[in-house]
Amino acid sequence: MADFVAVLKKTLDGMGDTTPAMRARVYDKARSTIAAKLAALNPQPPAAVAERQTKSLEDAIAIVEAEFNPPPVEDDPLAELENVFTSIARNKDKPAYSRSTPEPEPYRPVTPVATPPAAAPIPAYAPQQREPLPDFSASDDDEAAEGDDRFGENAADGGDPFANTRQKPRKRISGGLIAAALAVAVVGAGGYALWSNRDAFLGSGSDTATETPPPANEAATPPPANGGQAAQAPANGEPGKFTQRMTADGKEVDPGPASGSNGVGEGTSVAALTQPAPATPPATPEPAPATPATPATPAEGTPATTPPAASENAPVAVGQKAIFYEERTNVAQGSAEPGSVVWTVVQESPGGDLPPEPAIRAEATIPGKDIQLRMTIRRNADKTLPASHILEMIFLTPDSFDGGGIENILRVAMKSSEQDAGNSLLGIPAKIADGFFLVALNDTKAEVDANLNLLRRQSWIDVPVVYKSGRRALFTLEKGIPGDKVFEEAMKAWQAKEAG
Repeated sequence: MADFVAVLKKTLDGMGDTTPAMRARVYDKARSTIAAKLAALNPQPPAAVAERQTKSLEDAIAIVEAEFNPPPVEDDPLAELENVFTSIARNKDKPAYSRSTPEPEPYRPVTPVATPPAAAPIPAYAPQQREPLPDFSASDDDEAAEGDDRFGENAADGGDPFANTRQKPRKRISGGLIAAALAVAVVGAGGYALWSNRDAFLGSGSDTATETPPPANEAATPPPANGGQAAQAPANGEPGKFTQRMTADGKEVDPGPASGSNGVGEGTSVAALTQPAPATPPATPEPAPATPATPATPAEGTPATTPPAASENAPVAVGQKAIFYEERTNVAQGSAEPGSVVWTVVQESPGGDLPPEPAIRAEATIPGKDIQLRMTIRRNADKTLPASHILEMIFLTPDSFDGGGIENILRVAMKSSEQDAGNSLLGIPAKIADGFFLVALNDTKAEVDANLNLLRRQSWIDVPVVYKSGRRALFTLEKGIPGDKVFEEAMKAWQAKEAG
């Protein structure tokens, strides 16, 4: 028996094109070849042999086809897409909003409760008879006195019979003794301190007084010494001598100005060598008369410096996660392409001639498919349109887009996580032009509250679409922290507009 699996694989590998249509042609060619060879045999083989050959070929075709179409795994990312479209199809015929009425509770007959049996009577309280107290007669006391002499003599003398058993009072220490002891301790501590520092006290009278440098503002004029005579500086600018002297008894004498030249460091102050010179305050210039400022004129050929635009200081928007799913068909495999979405607050008119107000803008980009989505969520103030809010969606697809373009959108849903099926917003989608769609959210009070709660609290948005070729796809956009802030800011502005 021929190895049909190896023959089929070799044929497909040699062709290079392994699309489903090409594989079907190869399988048909193999079936016709086997049928022709069986018909050319002479004599004709039994029917069982021909059936066995045909079955072997079909089994080989199934094996080869299974390698090209592996069974889907459990964590297939396209399972979410199937769940979304299944949910949409299941809820297609249901009304947009319906208030459920509570079901009446079934009637239950009341079962009479049996009366509990009467409790047994409590027996009356009967006091118990106590044993008689012992008789403490005088004879017993006498016997006790004979056995214990602690009470004999004291009782006979009329004293306290319990004197020997009482605790003797303690003697108190007088407060004067405590004060005297503290005074002695303080005096002793002071005497010890004086004896320990006797050298410092004895040598204080013979120490030479140190010179205190004059303040900075009086450095140029030293204080006069002994009678107000100021030290005179020689004419040549050399500093004069200090003639003050300290005697042995601690007194100071000044014989007057000294003559002669100074020796090395003789009688001169070292304050100027050890202290920095006082800082001279800068002169305050007189204010010039006020003159009109003349703008500087740039030289010829020099371009004028332009201040940076305000947009340069604007915060950089942070892109959040976006995923674009395509369903699996008979001729194409399913796909899941990653992308990003940027959330911003823009100014859009709510309708008519009203001034612009904050609106929510999402810019989603899928690089792998070269497709973009611009979604704007704004408040509706146009009384001719029965809608509380409007979702505008513009899809940008390349000319070589496989699906031929976006033909329609289905119900937009909000969900808490990427894998959740989500809850649809209560509204009606409509196509305005190729790639341009609107979703008008219902304007009844209950539906408005439900839609605003979904927009504010949920973290992901699903936008299911249908290609012109009939294939379905799904945009999944993450709000993230930037998106939450954008929604909160815009919805607060809407609430203020409606309240005002």
